[in-house]
Amino acid sequence: MSLLDDVSIVVTPNGYKAGTLYGVLPTATEGSELVTDGNFPTGTTAWTTNGSIANNELTLNGNSTAVYAIQSLFSAGSYNGKILKLTYTVVANTLVGSGVFYVGSYSGSSIVSGTQINLNATVGTHIIYITLNSSGNNNVLDLWIPSSNTSGSLVIDNVSVKEWTASDMDVTRATAATRVDENGLVNYAEILGSEEVVNGDFATDSNWTLANGSSISGGSLTLPDTGTALQTGIPINTSVKLNIQGSGTVTFRLNTGVGFTSISLPQIIYVTTGSSGGRVQLNNVSGSEVTIDNVSVKEVDLNNVPRIDYTGGGCPHILAEPQRTNNLSASQDLTDSFWFTYNMETIVASTVLSPDGTTFGFKAIPNNTNSQHYVNYDFGFLSMPSGVEATYSVFVKSFGYTNFQLASSTSFAARYQNFELTGDGVIGTGDVNSAKIEKIGDWYRCSITETTTGTTPRVLNIATSSSGLGRNPYFTGNGTDGVLLWGAQLEEGTYPTSYIPNLSTTSGSTVTRNQDIFERDGIGSLINSTEGVLFVEIAAFADYTTYRYMGLTDGSSDNRVIILYYNSSTRIRVLLSSGGTKYFDEYYAVTSIEDFHKVALKWKENDFALWIDGVERATDTSGLAPIGLNTVALDQAGGDNFYGKVKQLQVYDTALTDNQLIQLTGEAGTHFFESYSEMAETLTYTIQ
Repeated sequence: MSLLDDVSIVVTPNGYKAGTLYGVLPTATEGSELVTDGNFPTGTTAWTTNGSIANNELTLNGNSTAVYAIQSLFSAGSYNGKILKLTYTVVANTLVGSGVFYVGSYSGSSIVSGTQINLNATVGTHIIYITLNSSGNNNVLDLWIPSSNTSGSLVIDNVSVKEWTASDMDVTRATAATRVDENGLVNYAEILGSEEVVNGDFATDSNWTLANGSSISGGSLTLPDTGTALQTGIPINTSVKLNIQGSGTVTFRLNTGVGFTSISLPQIIYVTTGSSGGRVQLNNVSGSEVTIDNVSVKEVDLNNVPRIDYTGGGCPHILAEPQRTNNLSASQDLTDSFWFTYNMETIVASTVLSPDGTTFGFKAIPNNTNSQHYVNYDFGFLSMPSGVEATYSVFVKSFGYTNFQLASSTSFAARYQNFELTGDGVIGTGDVNSAKIEKIGDWYRCSITETTTGTTPRVLNIATSSSGLGRNPYFTGNGTDGVLLWGAQLEEGTYPTSYIPNLSTTSGSTVTRNQDIFERDGIGSLINSTEGVLFVEIAAFADYTTYRYMGLTDGSSDNRVIILYYNSSTRIRVLLSSGGTKYFDEYYAVTSIEDFHKVALKWKENDFALWIDGVERATDTSGLAPIGLNTVALDQAGGDNFYGKVKQLQVYDTALTDNQLIQLTGEAGTHFFESYSEMAETLTYTIQ
């Protein structure tokens, strides 16, 4: 018998959109229609309204009193904790303000309690997913326009409410964030729209207005000195991804009446088009001829996009990180005045592509003076709290030297760490508190963690001529060999997180990436509280002593099935509670929590077990099963978030046998998708 016979939820690094990580199983389903006469036929008695119904539409006119349309949907409390899919069409809207939907309890002329959803009142069809509260009063739908709307009207049609069941997880971050893609490149997790530029590959000269000697030929745009190229029709007030491939320096703008920005090609820029007229305009101001091979403008979503990360190669994982801030302005441009050199050749861009594959790494080459040689961020432009753990990281690549050193300096203890830029990367000699090196594409990301002793911490980047040298060594460079640097980051925290681009050239500017939150509530029908198995394959970012929870709850900590990293080194812990009483609390110390481990927690009354990597690690034969589990999340009832890497999460609706648990958590227990194309083509999850 296949384990698929018992699995009820499967979440993997699968498809996604902004705000949603799609579950593999179950396939999303809709229940029967709960609204009567949602198309508002003339003479309907299903709605109680002080608006008007005519021509198969509901009209709610704004005035000094609340305007409403109410319908009883189901018996009170029968859908508590479940998800409803609300669909409606706004035909017209001239209200001064807006309105709301309520699903709740109605008495007299007011809502007693319920779930309030702000009404998207723009013309068009809208879909809202509502998780009902547990007050026992979810029995009416109310389309409500508050009394503050004293004029205008709202016209509604085609209102539908259906129960919706899926394991797709809501993803909240509200900021952009990067990941390592399947090609080993560091880039933003993003959702792209259609191409807005016509003939961006310059196959012909159509749609472009050329001036001052500019020309299109052989699939390229040539801009002589003062040459220009213009195309209109770009959407306004839209976040877009501008991708210009070619060589040379140009200025561009995407709006009329807005100043030009100078960029070196190739370049990818995320920008908002504004409201002053959508266009892409390129001007050559470099003094020499510029060749452009492709221009692309696509609408882009960056916020709340789940991150499917390929760091380390092989199968991807879901990335869940805490909030962090990059305190270094101009983090990708070491030619900026924020960066300081000592006995180095002039910092210039190389012709070697940067880790994001769109710009270039910067040469850090010791000169031929017998002295110390380093590059650092000028601490005069930096301010951080004293007495906190801080992590500095930078992407490094060999450019003649295969050895590199990070040396903590001002506002840090004077320590150092050597790295070897060979193979998968080697941590050499040093005395810092913590150090890491990761191979990312054909670059390395080196980092150190130290405690700040002042408010202006400084780290020296040193291309060293040999390995094993002491802190900030004296040596003679040859003026040719060194390393390439790109993407520096200084963040509070005990380990490096994903790169946060900070392109600002304003002193003291910072960029913050919010924490990732993954949750799906209202799925009690997919979880058997009486018995089951929670299975995850997870790895931690670092072995630090804080709680990091994930698992199943009833929305509180009273009833829970939790797998967590314990606040003690190397320990994986499980917790199970029923009715507020803890019945199963065990842990197991693995060799390293930074490695991936397959962990399963089995529960059934008087039958609990913890399995890790194919072996039963702990059991208990006394206790009650949890009650009313309806939420799966990478946290515990909204707190103690799980931060780490997740290759898979599965929930089984039976307490699996020992043989099944060996199969599930053992080395060959699961089949992974090796690429996005395979994931896209495969709709079921196979366990061999």
